[in-house]
Amino acid sequence: MAMFYITPYQPLEWSDWEKTLDHSSVLRIDPDWYKEQLQKHWPNIEFYPPSETEILFWRSPDLPLTYLSTNLHSVILSDPNTAFAVWHRSIIPGEYQLFGWNEAFDGDDAVELKPGMTEEELDRKLYYSD
Repeated sequence: MAMFYITPYQPLEWSDWEKTLDHSSVLRIDPDWYKEQLQKHWPNIEFYPPSETEILFWRSPDLPLTYLSTNLHSVILSDPNTAFAVWHRSIIPGEYQLFGWNEAFDGDDAVELKPGMTEEELDRKLYYSD
């Protein structure tokens, strides 16, 4: 199992703690709104109590363990799920760039999640990059 991150910034910026502090995203996901959107799309979703790092923490039969970070802009999945990533992109305003990347990225395999991207396009970019 490899963690999969969806963030509003390039992963190399995130990996540099100093830059992350200087360039925090203006994207803020309202947890109540986001929970409502999740429940609409996945009616059988199950939520768990929040923690110090997770404001929302959930799972459903169709999703791995997933959470919305307390920074209110990053979503972390316990395993990649292109259907979720495409859905997430579809509900976040297009003015925000989003990037998807695996925990073991080497800096080159982050994928920009563009508005209107399909699961097939994301699969190709994540696993069959040129």
